[in-house]
Amino acid sequence: MAITHKGTGTPKISQLFHNSMVGCGSWRCYEKYSLNLNIVDASNQPIENVNIKISLDGTLIYSGVTDSSGDSVSQNLTNREWFFDPINFNQNRYKTGELTHNDYDVTISKSGYETTSLKLTMNTKRTMQIKLRNSISPGRDDMGNEFK
Repeated sequence: MAITHKGTGTPKISQLFHNSMVGCGSWRCYEKYSLNLNIVDASNQPIENVNIKISLDGTLIYSGVTDSSGDSVSQNLTNREWFFDPINFNQNRYKTGELTHNDYDVTISKSGYETTSLKLTMNTKRTMQIKLRNSISPGRDDMGNEFK
């Protein structure tokens, strides 16, 4: 079952039941939310070819660059997952395990701009515009504008 949009008539899962069955085994159900990033400069102009890396607990999940509109490829990141749990079946009558993921680490970088790092809990859909600051250089302020 894949519920893709809340409120579109797809069923809502409030509880998972797992009946005892011989041979029942490896299944997983995921709660995922999309992350959409738009990267702009100090003048709100899109920045192309910005490096975006997303990792979870030190493992790289995604690595890519922004397009000419400053947009990254939408990522569906897991917040929680449920699974068949044969190890704890004596304590868990539904034989269902649950795992909540830690925060995702998002690193946004491009030469000539300051690197931005975010920690995101993916418990909701996120569409974010991130403004990158130019690297500070002589005669410019922290947003890359010339001193007057």
